[in-house]
Amino acid sequence: MYRERSTNDMKEQKLTPCGVDCAEDCRSYKTACAGCHELRGEVPWLHFLELTSCPVYDCVTVEKGQTSCAGCGGFPCDKFAGIKNPAVPEEEYQAMLQTQW
Repeated sequence: MYRERSTNDMKEQKLTPCGVDCAEDCRSYKTACAGCHELRGEVPWLHFLELTSCPVYDCVTVEKGQTSCAGCGGFPCDKFAGIKNPAVPEEEYQAMLQTQW
């Protein structure tokens, strides 16, 4: 059964609200990025997408007051499409979403 992680658990594991493990999955972590929670969704790679704040982070933390997308019945939603790396093939992207939550 699903167990919502606390914010402290998420920070220790470096899991973002969308389920990415910063320490394992992000090349920028600890070099150009302190982590999604620490930067309150204003991660450096967003400038490539002409965004200043991550729409997934904003939805989870600001709009819904949660710590992750894990319990959301709408996962994955259209907000994910807005932050998709265009270099990642669609099939690979869909497979990645299936492993997140």
